[in-house]
This record gives sequence, structure tokens and C-alpha cells, in this order.
Amino acid sequence: MEPVEIVSSLATPEGRADPYPLYAALHDIGEVVQLGPRDVMVTGYEAINAVLRDTGFRVSDEWAFDRNLPGWRANAVLVQGADWILNLNGPRHYRIRSLIARAFTARRIGGMRPAIEAMADKLLDAMADAGADGSAVEFMHDFAYLLPVTVICELIGIPETDREAFRPVARDLAGVFELHDATTLPTPSTPPRSSCSRISARWLVSDAPIRATTC
Repeated sequence: MEPVEIVSSLATPEGRADPYPLYAALHDIGEVVQLGPRDVMVTGYEAINAVLRDTGFRVSDEWAFDRNLPGWRANAVLVQGADWILNLNGPRHYRIRSLIARAFTARRIGGMRPAIEAMADKLLDAMADAGADGSAVEFMHDFAYLLPVTVICELIGIPETDREAFRPVARDLAGVFELHDATTLPTPSTPPRSSCSRISARWLVSDAPIRATTC
């Protein structure tokens, strides 16, 4: 398969359900995969880490959105996403990063280690119990997904009684960062699940006496 075909396949439901053969195909091509005249994809931890730490590279910001997603300003989720730190460059990025850094000091993160280890043990014990009779267990869902979401809940102060409600919200919000087929991008008349999840997230982290409607 050509590189563009591989990446396009990752954006399909089938590709998202089982992306690993496609990931392997990208790795076989090399660390830098040419997708178009001005577009490349970097694969592999070391290469990606080097790019992320090199200030000569920029993230996809409003300028890139204008080039690659004409009409994106008509979608509320994408407009809000353009202000997220992951989509900012230069002074705007540094200003928000400096605010966040105060909450994620090495001392605070180090102090969470016992709690995170306890969370991991609890999830692993649950998987062991579920598979004690020889049944298959789902590592991605039951551990790899639940552990970081549970840590996030701990960080932002979501009580345990509300965490079951927060997990699907977090899943839908994370979907914003997944590859998507351009033909399936949401429109103003068909808002994505993440629009509803934004409302749910605001309710979960505030005292507002409202709950999100189902999308």
C-alpha cells in the first residue's frame, strides 16, 4: 500500500478497530513518511520525541486549519479546539503552558505515585479475576484506557461517584484527536458527540445543577 492509502485506512472504522497492521506498514517505510508535497508523517518514539522537542517545528494551528479544513470555522468544536494548547504556537502556547506547569510540578506528580500504583494494582486485580476461568480480557479497555482516565479524575478532583459518568465523556472528547475521514467531519447540523461531551465535562467539573442531554 502507498503511504496515503495506509493513513486513509487508519481513518476508517476498520482501521481504528485494528490499526496495528497499518502501524507496522508505516514503520516498514521508515521514520519519515511522505504523504504529499508539504505533508509528512513521523513514526516511532525516538523520531516523534525529537520532533516534539525541536522548536523549529510548529503544530497545526489556525493557519493549517484554513489550509486543510476549509469551512472549519462553522463548527463550534473545531473553533474551540483551535484555542487548545495542542493547537497553539509561539507566545499563546507558552502563556498557557506556564499556567499549566504550576499544577504539574515534579513534586506533585511524584506525590501521586502511591495513588497511581494503587489504581494500577486495582485494575490489574480486576483483570486477573475476570480471566481467572480462562476467559479473554481486554487490556486496552480494562487497563490502558481506564488507568489514565482515572488519574485525570484524581488530578482535576472528580469524585469517585462521578467517575463512571466521566469516562465516556473523556472517550468522546479524545475522539477529537483521532484520524477521521474528511467526508465524515461534523457539520453545524450534525454536531459530533464531542459537542455533547463538552457540556457533560462542564457539568462534571462544576457545581452547575444540569446534566448533558444524550446525542
